[in-house]
Amino acid sequence: MLRLVGRPEPTSPWFATGSGWAAYADKLDLAVGAWVGARDRDAVVAAFEQAQAAVAPIYDVRDILADPQSADGAI
Repeated sequence: MLRLVGRPEPTSPWFATGSGWAAYADKLDLAVGAWVGARDRDAVVAAFEQAQAAVAPIYDVRDILADPQSADGAI
């Protein structure tokens, strides 16, 4: 995912431990958030899927009602 957003840090030593990740969490969140914020939802989901990174859109009420799964009476 970080390579996808243009941040190659996974090769940095601070990625070797959970505490290393945690120490840089704010920096990583800013990088990923800026990349995501510059694209529409469909482009972000497609890019993450292509990179085989976990992704799921966050729906608002209109999205829920428009989702094919809700049209079949599932909700």
